[in-house]
Amino acid sequence: LAACRAAGASLVGGDLSATSGPAAIGGTALGFAKRPVPRSGAHPGDAIGVTGPCGGSILGRHLRFSPRIAEGLRLAPIATAMVDVSDGLTADLDHILDESGAGADLVSASIPIHRDARRLAHDSGRTPLDHALSDGEDFELLFTCPARRFPKWARRIGTISRSPGLRLDGRPIKPRGYEHVLG
Repeated sequence: LAACRAAGASLVGGDLSATSGPAAIGGTALGFAKRPVPRSGAHPGDAIGVTGPCGGSILGRHLRFSPRIAEGLRLAPIATAMVDVSDGLTADLDHILDESGAGADLVSASIPIHRDARRLAHDSGRTPLDHALSDGEDFELLFTCPARRFPKWARRIGTISRSPGLRLDGRPIKPRGYEHVLG
């Protein structure tokens, strides 16, 4: 209920029941946006940005995140495309690229890596950058906007390109992330 109050939402009913096991909550949100930001609006030359660090959410951050509502409201007037990072940074960027008919060039040194990704890398055999690019459930906002309007408070990680595909430091990479159906 505290999350509902913080978002200005009301709990009006639904599938409310008790269980002797761990809590399980499902929800449906309905609302109206004055100017929805699609996934399909990215244009060549647009900057690609993210609102915060990614990777390592499996260590528990995905269970206690704060939705980026304020950031989304600040981005809405300038964003050409936007999605939350739930599948993984490159997987979610690929959704934008597919729907916009574009490609992207990312700069590895610009990708914000969460400290949990660094911790997880010690045991996983994967790099912190790999975790940041593919783990998912970060719930940061991934967006594109005209480069001249890029907000100072966000992290620019790349540029939308006319050339199809996704590149990291000039080398082609495959989008990877969490597949909700397969796990």
